[in-house]
Amino acid sequence: MPNSLHHLRVDAGRMAFLYVDPFGRDIEALRSRMKEVGSRAAFDMIDERPVVTLFGDIAERRLESDEARQAVRDRLGIGSSAQPDARIVAAVRRMREEPSGSHTLAELGRQAGLSSSRFLHLFKEATGVPLRRYRIWSRIGAAARAVAQGQSLTEAAHGAGFSSSAHFSTAFRDMFGMMPSEVFARIRAS
Repeated sequence: MPNSLHHLRVDAGRMAFLYVDPFGRDIEALRSRMKEVGSRAAFDMIDERPVVTLFGDIAERRLESDEARQAVRDRLGIGSSAQPDARIVAAVRRMREEPSGSHTLAELGRQAGLSSSRFLHLFKEATGVPLRRYRIWSRIGAAARAVAQGQSLTEAAHGAGFSSSAHFSTAFRDMFGMMPSEVFARIRAS
Protein backbone atom coordinates (compact mmCIF):
# COMPACT_ATOMS: atom_id res chain seq x y z
CA MET A 1 0.00 0.00 0.00
CA PRO A 2 1.30 3.45 -0.78
CA ASN A 3 2.15 5.56 2.24
CA SER A 4 2.29 2.46 4.43
CA LEU A 5 5.28 1.69 6.59
CA HIS A 6 6.95 -1.60 5.67
CA HIS A 7 9.23 -3.52 8.00
CA LEU A 8 11.18 -6.49 6.70
CA ARG A 9 12.97 -8.88 9.00
CA VAL A 10 14.63 -11.82 7.31
CA ASP A 11 16.70 -14.38 9.15
CA ALA A 12 17.59 -16.48 6.13
CA GLY A 13 16.44 -17.31 2.64
CA ARG A 14 14.62 -15.29 0.07
CA MET A 15 11.38 -13.39 0.19
CA ALA A 16 9.17 -12.37 -2.70
CA PHE A 17 6.64 -9.58 -2.61
CA LEU A 18 4.03 -9.05 -5.25
CA TYR A 19 2.72 -5.52 -5.35
CA VAL A 20 -0.54 -5.48 -7.25
CA ASP A 21 -2.52 -2.52 -8.44
CA PRO A 22 -5.60 -2.49 -6.19
CA PHE A 23 -7.71 -1.38 -9.15
CA GLY A 24 -6.29 -3.94 -11.58
CA ARG A 25 -8.01 -7.09 -12.74
CA ASP A 26 -5.64 -9.54 -11.02
CA ILE A 27 -6.31 -8.61 -7.41
CA GLU A 28 -9.24 -11.00 -6.88
CA ALA A 29 -7.42 -13.94 -8.50
CA LEU A 30 -4.53 -13.43 -6.10
CA ARG A 31 -6.67 -12.81 -3.02
CA SER A 32 -8.47 -16.12 -3.65
CA ARG A 33 -5.11 -17.93 -3.42
CA MET A 34 -4.22 -16.58 0.04
CA LYS A 35 -4.87 -18.03 3.49
CA GLU A 36 -5.09 -14.68 5.28
CA VAL A 37 -6.75 -11.73 3.56
CA GLY A 38 -7.05 -8.30 5.12
CA SER A 39 -8.24 -5.00 3.77
CA ARG A 40 -4.68 -3.82 2.97
CA ALA A 41 -2.68 -7.01 2.43
CA ALA A 42 -2.90 -10.77 2.00
CA PHE A 43 -0.49 -13.37 3.37
CA ASP A 44 0.45 -17.04 3.19
CA MET A 45 -0.35 -18.41 -0.22
CA ILE A 46 -2.24 -21.67 -0.41
CA ASP A 47 0.04 -24.31 -1.98
CA GLU A 48 2.95 -21.91 -2.17
CA ARG A 49 5.73 -24.48 -2.70
CA PRO A 50 5.43 -24.49 -6.53
CA VAL A 51 5.44 -20.68 -6.51
CA VAL A 52 8.56 -20.59 -4.31
CA THR A 53 10.25 -23.01 -6.71
CA LEU A 54 9.22 -20.87 -9.69
CA PHE A 55 10.57 -17.66 -8.14
CA GLY A 56 13.79 -19.49 -7.23
CA ASP A 57 14.15 -20.51 -10.88
CA ILE A 58 13.58 -16.89 -11.92
CA ALA A 59 16.12 -15.57 -9.37
CA GLU A 60 18.70 -18.09 -10.59
CA ARG A 61 17.92 -17.12 -14.20
CA ARG A 62 16.91 -20.65 -15.19
CA LEU A 63 14.00 -19.21 -17.17
CA GLU A 64 14.05 -16.71 -20.03
CA SER A 65 12.20 -13.45 -19.42
CA ASP A 66 9.12 -14.24 -21.53
CA GLU A 67 9.01 -17.81 -20.25
CA ALA A 68 9.20 -16.54 -16.65
CA ARG A 69 6.38 -14.05 -17.19
CA GLN A 70 4.13 -16.73 -18.65
CA ALA A 71 4.97 -19.18 -15.85
CA VAL A 72 4.07 -16.57 -13.22
CA ARG A 73 0.80 -15.80 -15.02
CA ASP A 74 -0.07 -19.49 -15.22
CA ARG A 75 0.92 -20.32 -11.63
CA LEU A 76 -0.83 -17.32 -10.06
CA GLY A 77 -3.85 -17.21 -12.38
CA ILE A 78 -3.19 -13.62 -13.39
CA GLY A 79 -2.96 -11.82 -16.69
CA SER A 80 -5.25 -11.99 -19.62
CA SER A 81 -5.72 -15.32 -21.32
CA ALA A 82 -6.62 -13.55 -24.56
CA GLN A 83 -3.93 -12.42 -26.97
CA PRO A 84 -3.48 -8.67 -26.37
CA ASP A 85 -3.87 -6.22 -29.21
CA ALA A 86 -0.58 -6.02 -31.14
CA ARG A 87 -0.76 -2.21 -31.13
CA ILE A 88 -0.84 -2.18 -27.34
CA VAL A 89 1.97 -4.74 -27.14
CA ALA A 90 4.05 -2.46 -29.38
CA ALA A 91 3.32 0.54 -27.13
CA VAL A 92 4.29 -1.40 -24.00
CA ARG A 93 7.50 -2.57 -25.68
CA ARG A 94 8.31 1.01 -26.67
CA MET A 95 7.82 2.23 -23.09
CA ARG A 96 10.07 -0.54 -21.75
CA GLU A 97 12.80 0.00 -24.33
CA GLU A 98 12.74 3.80 -24.11
CA PRO A 99 11.76 4.57 -20.50
CA SER A 100 12.92 8.19 -20.73
CA GLY A 101 10.61 8.94 -23.66
CA SER A 102 7.57 11.13 -23.06
CA HIS A 103 5.13 8.46 -24.29
CA THR A 104 2.17 10.81 -24.20
CA LEU A 105 -1.31 9.47 -24.77
CA ALA A 106 -1.58 11.45 -28.00
CA GLU A 107 1.74 10.07 -29.27
CA LEU A 108 0.97 6.46 -28.32
CA GLY A 109 -2.52 6.65 -29.79
CA ARG A 110 -1.22 8.15 -33.03
CA GLN A 111 1.48 5.47 -33.36
CA ALA A 112 -1.15 2.79 -32.78
CA GLY A 113 -3.57 4.38 -35.24
CA LEU A 114 -6.19 4.78 -32.52
CA SER A 115 -8.05 7.64 -30.91
CA SER A 116 -6.89 8.54 -27.42
CA SER A 117 -10.02 7.16 -25.80
CA ARG A 118 -9.85 3.88 -27.73
CA PHE A 119 -6.14 3.52 -26.95
CA LEU A 120 -6.79 4.02 -23.20
CA HIS A 121 -9.58 1.45 -23.27
CA LEU A 122 -7.49 -1.18 -25.07
CA PHE A 123 -4.44 -0.41 -22.92
CA LYS A 124 -6.31 -0.94 -19.65
CA GLU A 125 -7.96 -4.06 -21.06
CA ALA A 126 -4.59 -5.53 -22.04
CA THR A 127 -2.51 -4.50 -19.01
CA GLY A 128 -5.08 -4.25 -16.24
CA VAL A 129 -3.82 -0.81 -15.19
CA PRO A 130 -4.21 2.76 -16.48
CA LEU A 131 -1.58 4.16 -18.86
CA ARG A 132 -0.16 6.72 -16.44
CA ARG A 133 0.36 4.16 -13.68
CA TYR A 134 1.97 1.72 -16.12
CA ARG A 135 4.29 4.42 -17.47
CA ILE A 136 5.48 5.25 -13.93
CA TRP A 137 5.83 1.55 -13.11
CA SER A 138 7.92 1.00 -16.24
CA ARG A 139 10.20 3.93 -15.40
CA ILE A 140 10.64 2.76 -11.82
CA GLY A 141 11.62 -0.67 -13.12
CA ALA A 142 14.16 0.84 -15.53
CA ALA A 143 15.67 2.96 -12.76
CA ALA A 144 15.82 -0.01 -10.36
CA ARG A 145 17.62 -2.13 -12.96
CA ALA A 146 20.11 0.70 -13.56
CA VAL A 147 20.81 1.02 -9.82
CA ALA A 148 21.27 -2.75 -9.62
CA GLN A 149 23.87 -2.42 -12.40
CA GLY A 150 25.82 0.14 -10.37
CA GLN A 151 24.43 3.53 -11.39
CA SER A 152 23.70 6.11 -8.72
CA LEU A 153 20.06 6.88 -7.91
CA THR A 154 20.42 10.22 -9.70
CA GLU A 155 21.89 8.69 -12.87
CA ALA A 156 19.28 5.94 -12.87
CA ALA A 157 16.42 8.37 -12.30
CA HIS A 158 17.46 10.63 -15.17
CA GLY A 159 18.06 7.68 -17.49
CA ALA A 160 14.58 6.35 -16.77
CA GLY A 161 12.87 9.65 -17.55
CA PHE A 162 12.41 11.14 -14.09
CA SER A 163 13.17 14.85 -13.84
CA SER A 164 15.29 14.32 -10.71
CA SER A 165 16.23 11.74 -8.12
CA ALA A 166 13.66 13.38 -5.81
CA HIS A 167 10.95 12.80 -8.43
CA PHE A 168 12.02 9.15 -8.70
CA SER A 169 12.11 8.76 -4.91
CA THR A 170 8.61 10.21 -4.55
CA ALA A 171 7.23 7.94 -7.28
CA PHE A 172 8.96 4.91 -5.73
CA ARG A 173 7.65 5.75 -2.25
CA ASP A 174 4.14 6.29 -3.59
CA MET A 175 4.27 2.93 -5.40
CA PHE A 176 5.93 0.80 -2.68
CA GLY A 177 5.61 2.71 0.59
CA MET A 178 9.41 2.83 1.05
CA MET A 179 12.20 5.09 -0.11
CA PRO A 180 14.41 3.58 -2.82
CA SER A 181 17.58 4.52 -0.94
CA GLU A 182 16.47 2.27 1.94
CA VAL A 183 15.73 -0.66 -0.35
CA PHE A 184 18.90 -0.38 -2.43
CA ALA A 185 21.15 0.18 0.61
CA ARG A 186 19.92 -3.11 2.07
CA ILE A 187 20.36 -4.92 -1.23
CA ARG A 188 23.93 -3.64 -1.62
CA ALA A 189 24.74 -4.59 1.99
CA SER A 190 23.68 -8.19 1.46
